[in-house]
Amino acid sequence: MARSGSSHWTKTQTKQRYRFGWFSMKLKLVGGDSAGVVTAYYMCSENGAGPERDELDFEFLGNRTGQPYLIQTNVFKNGTGGREMRHMLWFDPTEEFHTYSILWNNHQIVFFVDEVAIRVFKNNGEANNFFPNEKPMYLFSSIWNADEWATRGGLEKTDWSVGPFVSSYKAFTVDACLWEDPYPSCVSTTTTNWWDQYDAWHLSDHQKLDYAWAPPAGHEEDDDDTFVCNTIDADFDDIAKDEAMLSIPGWDNWTRHTNIRMLFGCPENHCKGHYPSNPPGFV
Repeated sequence: MARSGSSHWTKTQTKQRYRFGWFSMKLKLVGGDSAGVVTAYYMCSENGAGPERDELDFEFLGNRTGQPYLIQTNVFKNGTGGREMRHMLWFDPTEEFHTYSILWNNHQIVFFVDEVAIRVFKNNGEANNFFPNEKPMYLFSSIWNADEWATRGGLEKTDWSVGPFVSSYKAFTVDACLWEDPYPSCVSTTTTNWWDQYDAWHLSDHQKLDYAWAPPAGHEEDDDDTFVCNTIDADFDDIAKDEAMLSIPGWDNWTRHTNIRMLFGCPENHCKGHYPSNPPGFV
């Protein structure tokens, strides 16, 4: 596992790039006082925050002990972002592992939490469309200090005395088109890969039920990239979960990779032994 920068940043990335597919990871977030700490699982076309990058983000914004995490998603195309959307998680993400996934094809990008669609970003097909569909992307995981903005707009700062801050990753899975220059053969097919067939171009009725429930307000309108208010207010126990769950082909059948633990903010020499050997596909 690669570690970049100083004690304020730890990062891993895949060796390969992908264009379209299904990308999934199980995470357990930093427990206790995590204010100012951001755990991220994201895709990016560049190994760094380049000015022309495409990017799809899951960011988990830490908080003071006892306060809930916020999950923030964002979409970049050609270096332009500004598409942040935040949700409240309906569980404590520090107690056990939960699954965070991205479905990406030429028609839509869907962000999932435990198989629940929380955000849908549609390709409207217009010439000035903001939809990233041209550049292959690496996958990254990181944990870093962002106390200038992450918690209550930067009012809550990182308490380094409670470090190290540890997030854990496992079950990294990819069912996607591996990029091969000048272009991969599978980009255009709608017959070989389930994630590029018609049923993956839109949410199913069951997925729409979950999507309508996922807290809080602020889902994107499918066609014009505006925001609408989610007015459904229901207790999760009132929803027939077995009816609402997604049916994702191969959900439990992909190769599971080795666990990763990521941490930073360690007192000198106190964090040895936390880092396992490189998982397959990572540098």
